[in-house]
Amino acid sequence: MDAASAVELVRAVAFVVALLLLLGGPAQPPLPKACQPPSSLRGRDTAYLYLPCNDVRMLDSATRAQLVCTIERMQSHGGWPVRVYETYRSDYRQYRLYLQGRPQLPGGRVGVVVTKAKSASQSAHGTGYGVDLVHARDGWSNGRFYRSLALHAFECGLEAGADWPRFPDAPHVQSRRWTAARKRQVGGS
Repeated sequence: MDAASAVELVRAVAFVVALLLLLGGPAQPPLPKACQPPSSLRGRDTAYLYLPCNDVRMLDSATRAQLVCTIERMQSHGGWPVRVYETYRSDYRQYRLYLQGRPQLPGGRVGVVVTKAKSASQSAHGTGYGVDLVHARDGWSNGRFYRSLALHAFECGLEAGADWPRFPDAPHVQSRRWTAARKRQVGGS
């Protein structure tokens, strides 16, 4: 076996292992508190309602598989270190993000508008079809990373928020099924 074949074999094995772990390998640890149902949080733990959940188990299984494909491609084509920043969003977190950039609303805050969705059910994050990815070292500020993310997400069957003409959201990728379902809901094409 030549060196190139050995490298491809190692990549294939690593991909299969990652896929098995993400799709429900051996006994799973409990969900982080930021991912738990709001009704299960009490006392100080209610602060977790406003924190991002980054557990991929909260994603729809097909979206999770597309995410694994995207991350694997990002790492093998450019060596990009990828961090899953947010998967699931509770209604509490979604509304808090909605208030950002809307100081005219009760509880609203000054800043840049980051979402149009007022509730989790209006967001791909609230339904298991959306995920935000960031550069593991540079965070939100690496434009080349997000161009690469858009390309590889598309190749793996996801829609990239970076490609949205009216409200670009570079870290966001989502299932095309979510997009199609939303268009049917609002009577779009």
